[in-house]
Amino acid sequence: MNIQAEKIKLIEWLLDVENISVLKKVAEVRAHSVEKGLPKLSIEDLQTRALDSEDAIKNGNLTTFDELKDEMKTW
Repeated sequence: MNIQAEKIKLIEWLLDVENISVLKKVAEVRAHSVEKGLPKLSIEDLQTRALDSEDAIKNGNLTTFDELKDEMKTW
């Protein structure tokens, strides 16, 4: 799938939409995705994070679920 081509198709479709309720729904989806504040990560970023996590686990640099629960009680 060519993401740029899909974006262009979507933009072209949006330009032709006359139904305000459809536009409002699209705006809701956009607002919801912005609210989540999820960072945009490249494949390289994800791979680096995964490798760093694997190294941390191998080196014992981790927190168990029970340790996390105990820590959360102090927040």
